Amino acid sequence: MSYSQFARRVPPRRALFFVRLLAILSLALVAPLASAQRPFATADELGRWVTYYYLKPEPFRIPGAVVAASRLGVLKDVEATPPFFGFIAGILEKEPSIAHFLVERMDQVAEADRPVVILGIWYSGHADTPRLMETISKRFPKHKPMISKLGAKGFRIVQIPLDRGAWLVDALWGYFMATGEELPVTRIISTLPWSELKDSTTKMSTAQSARWSLAANAAQHVRVMEILNAQQNSQPPEVAGALKEIISKAGSATPKK
Repeated sequence: MSYSQFARRVPPRRALFFVRLLAILSLALVAPLASAQRPFATADELGRWVTYYYLKPEPFRIPGAVVAASRLGVLKDVEATPPFFGFIAGILEKEPSIAHFLVERMDQVAEADRPVVILGIWYSGHADTPRLMETISKRFPKHKPMISKLGAKGFRIVQIPLDRGAWLVDALWGYFMATGEELPVTRIISTLPWSELKDSTTKMSTAQSARWSLAANAAQHVRVMEILNAQQNSQPPEVAGALKEIISKAGSATPKK
């Protein structure tokens, strides 16, 4: 049946309803695509989007966000690197199909920034990590030594031993921002007793980083505060005491979201 035949059979009011419905559906389909194509204008805009991503996931914007992070110079900051590859790792665990689109757009990422993408894929535990690493090695031979050193299989970032250093705390926060899950937060909490280990500088610095970041993120995220309150009732006394102090400190600031 042609549209003209259909229109003759439908009363004018119903025909107008169908026209409006088609317009709404068209906008619903086009809006995500337009949003995906709209580049992030500033580092602050990108930072806010990443920080609260788990509240409003937009996986179709991830490749563009990584390109923007490189373009805006975000990845030149050494301290921003672990949270960003932790963020990518969390995204790819939830949305594994994004990995292939991410690899396709790596030519738009500065050479010095590509290791962040490589680490994000590798730490996601993606089932297709070997093939993705092989593709990256072929397209960008300069990164082949790094990939060879990492190994092809990959490893989930939430399973990395926490005594590797304070950088892992930052990476776990990136993972949290991608997923909103409890696991990365409880892993960070588990390092708090290390603050008393004076024979291990690495563990002490990790515990200090954990304590500071738990308070800062609990003040910024309602979700983190909820996790800390729940964990306070289930942790050993020494950890529960530390959490009480952290919650009190964070409570002086109102969580934003």
